[in-house]
Amino acid sequence: MTGRNRRNFSPEFRLEAAQLVLDQHYTVAAAATAMNRESNSSAGARNIAAMVTNKGVKLSRWRAPKQMKELNLISCQQPGHRYKKASKEHVEIPNYLERQFAVTEPNQVWCGDVTYI
Repeated sequence: MTGRNRRNFSPEFRLEAAQLVLDQHYTVAAAATAMNRESNSSAGARNIAAMVTNKGVKLSRWRAPKQMKELNLISCQQPGHRYKKASKEHVEIPNYLERQFAVTEPNQVWCGDVTYI
């Protein structure tokens, strides 16, 4: 850019400046689309902004949601795995107590927790 008054820029200079802005916009758009595709559409605006910036294209976290909206990029989180409750008892390990934990004498029933083993 030259030190000239802004009102006196030539049409060629204005065209060149507009082209630079358009090139930058398309670069950001292409990078944001690539990062969204790379994350399988799970990255949100902040993650997209961070990934695009790490690739060398400047994109702020406030500009990222606007860019995503323009490009129709949506962040979708995968739902967590829902464990199925067993309908029948395991054949190899029978349930001897049948949830009768009230004992009358010591050393009659021993129980332990193997959750964190």
